[in-house]
Amino acid sequence: MDIENQVCSLELAKKLLTLGVKQNSLFYWDWHSDTCYAVKFVPYSCPGIERYSAFTVAELGEMLSFGIISVKRTLEFFYCGEGLDVEDVGFDERTEADARAKMLIYLIENNLMEIYQ
Repeated sequence: MDIENQVCSLELAKKLLTLGVKQNSLFYWDWHSDTCYAVKFVPYSCPGIERYSAFTVAELGEMLSFGIISVKRTLEFFYCGEGLDVEDVGFDERTEADARAKMLIYLIENNLMEIYQ
């Protein structure tokens, strides 16, 4: 499986940064090429290069509140949310990482959890 399917999208990574989520992950999106690459340490900053944490499914799971579930709902979609009832808040996405990232964004934007720092 490609790493791009195991981490949140560049768009969601940028949103998490703007919400103040600490940029501490194993993988990063590089704005020059929109490709994902692995770095364990970034000891210096390169002028003109922006990096966005490409959080993995596991990293996002650690940030989410207790009680949030994540399941493969169909062959094409993963779900992450409060529960499986119709009135529960949740998100269906093609990757589990994106579903979890959208749920984290929802919780932060609605002041339902502190920003993970």
